[in-house]
Amino acid sequence: MNFFLGIVLTIVTGLVDGQAFSKAPQIWSHSGTERVIEFIKTLTIFFVGLNTYIFSTYFFYQHGVSNALIITLVWFVATIISVALIGGTFAALSPIDKLISIAAIILVGFLYYRGVASE
Repeated sequence: MNFFLGIVLTIVTGLVDGQAFSKAPQIWSHSGTERVIEFIKTLTIFFVGLNTYIFSTYFFYQHGVSNALIITLVWFVATIISVALIGGTFAALSPIDKLISIAAIILVGFLYYRGVASE
């Protein structure tokens, strides 16, 4: 159960970070106090994501997983999917670009796996 909670928290972290990554570039379209408020909002979202990530590592550690590559892989995939869904950019991609982006995520996962397996 704790391992599952670690995965869920890592996915939540990716979704939260994806929202912050999507929001950050929009800060600069504001000015003055509104820009500062948007900056603080984005920073707060990142803070929530960071804390959720740290808590997730506890549950992984309880099951003997202390390798950052494995934990980060789950986070990476969730974050990329989150950014694509929030921004709506994935739906606008051509079929070949969708295939390439999915392949890229899989290949990065394979690289992570190879890095972990070689340790």
